[in-house]
Amino acid sequence: ALGATYQDSPLGVLTDRRLDLVDQEFQLAEGDTLLLFTDGLLDPTTSPGGQRALEMAFLELSGARLSVADLAQSILERRVVEPLRDDCTVLVARRRSRGDAH
Repeated sequence: ALGATYQDSPLGVLTDRRLDLVDQEFQLAEGDTLLLFTDGLLDPTTSPGGQRALEMAFLELSGARLSVADLAQSILERRVVEPLRDDCTVLVARRRSRGDAH
């Protein structure tokens, strides 16, 4: 319903004015991992330590050669403290390396 009401707006952003959004493209190199997340993962009541702690967890876990599903789950398990006060969504994408099994 959000897309029908606010065409071309980011999911969850409700505003009475148009946002000045710019489309950008980039390409992941072989083996690169991309982490996308909602702001709830940085909420201090949900995930103490903020962005720096999230970055450190991501760097440590991404070096462990986990599947993208396991990496996303591990980030949530390490970073999220119950009870949740905001949504916490994580998306992990990886460009496979030649010969990579997952």
